[in-house]
Amino acid sequence: MELKPCPFCGGIARVYCRDGVRIKCSKCGCGTPVRSDSPGEWWENGRQNALDMVIREWNRRADNGNC
Repeated sequence: MELKPCPFCGGIARVYCRDGVRIKCSKCGCGTPVRSDSPGEWWENGRQNALDMVIREWNRRADNGNC
């Protein structure tokens, strides 16, 4: 799955793996929370891979029609 550019500055997103997985902008530094494949990481559709979770979080954008 491809990473979208940073929603704030348009910078390049990078995946970091250290004590879990997160995505962070290489320009402004904003990023996702650190996620892991530990048993405590559960989502509405069941357990998901930590990398899939952070990519989905990073690529999610607000719908411009809903303020």
